[in-house]
Amino acid sequence: MRVRKRSSATPRRPNCRRSAPSCILRIEALEALLGKMHSTEKRGNIPTCGMGDRCAMKFGPRIGKLCDCGRGANCNSYLLKCI
Repeated sequence: MRVRKRSSATPRRPNCRRSAPSCILRIEALEALLGKMHSTEKRGNIPTCGMGDRCAMKFGPRIGKLCDCGRGANCNSYLLKCI
């Protein structure tokens, strides 16, 4: 009977028959990660904020938007609030 050697390029798969609890934990961790990725909230949408709310945050010379000011209001770059 010939024994076939594995090449170093072939990745080894975890043996789930011997260590069933560890495979179950891995599957649960992957399901949790996929659940987080498939959230209903899209990252491109910026929530709206009301008048006087903080709408931006300063990171050194850069300003990051926290929320979008409502209609008729603008985010003041000095106060970082909707005016």
